[in-house]
Amino acid sequence: MSGCSQLVKKLKDVSWIPDKDGVFRKPSEMTKDILRDDFKYEIKANLLDAIGFGEQAVDTDKKHVAQEYFKEQGINADKLEELANILKEHGDVVIEDFRKFAITRKNKEFPSASINKNNLENRRQRVIQELEDESDKESIKIERSIQKDLPDVKVKAKAYLRGK
Repeated sequence: MSGCSQLVKKLKDVSWIPDKDGVFRKPSEMTKDILRDDFKYEIKANLLDAIGFGEQAVDTDKKHVAQEYFKEQGINADKLEELANILKEHGDVVIEDFRKFAITRKNKEFPSASINKNNLENRRQRVIQELEDESDKESIKIERSIQKDLPDVKVKAKAYLRGK
């Protein structure tokens, strides 16, 4: 039996099945539709399963069906795939952290205070009145004198003293 399983493994890992273009492919990459017409397909199904015939096509079909389903549900399939990769990498820790996050997010509700239109109007009137009562701002120009050609030591000393 060991010889049989070695043969199956070898057949699984090597590109030996010709497609319609004459390119040899691994069994997992093949489907009945892309097999050469003269390549016989009447092999027992359990042998085809053992060598993984058409596995990638089945996986691709499953992935396509899943993406269509998530698209219909309004879920971004790329984000879901990213989440799946994170789960593979970090496992249960991520799930527990996400659960805690979701619970705190759900419990965080803003108080539902009823808005009184009279209060809004009163506030609006107060703000307008405060703006009208505010005195106009005046600005004046002040000339500034700067001493030229001061020694570097004096410039540094003045800057130091101003800082203090």
